[in-house]
Amino acid sequence: MRVLLAAAALAGLVSLPLAGHAELITYTESVVASGSLAGRPFTNAVVTITGSADTSQVEPSFAGYAVLTPGARVTVAGVGTFIFNDPIQFFVSPMFDVASVSDLTGPLGLDIVDTQNSLFETYSLITAFGPVTGPPVVNAGDPFSTSGGALILNSAGDSTFTATEP
Repeated sequence: MRVLLAAAALAGLVSLPLAGHAELITYTESVVASGSLAGRPFTNAVVTITGSADTSQVEPSFAGYAVLTPGARVTVAGVGTFIFNDPIQFFVSPMFDVASVSDLTGPLGLDIVDTQNSLFETYSLITAFGPVTGPPVVNAGDPFSTSGGALILNSAGDSTFTATEP
């Protein structure tokens, strides 16, 4: 089953930014997973996806809040660190109790990894938060373009979302 929460987040990209004081926040999703990066297979490795954005860029949507993170990167322990080639968005949904990181390429985009936890019911991406751990959702087998080649996740254990201020 494909995770398409990114479609719900896309609706937020045409909305007005949230009002308030702007600060830089770094969003991180980490998961122990198996798959490949740049053609190099990995098993039970820590995969960390990180992106930063100004909180004034957070957008509301009908299902939650979203922010684009230019220059987002992925690090796989033992393999390397690469920059995503496509627009990467971090998204939280109080409606679905999930935080996700999504590749916005294609008509709807796809979530790379989601963290499910009821603590997301009260979070809107504009403050430091977490770490929050929960069951993951991944789009197993789907390639996500990076500067070194495709990131493909085949399976994953619990994932963790964190938002930190510098």
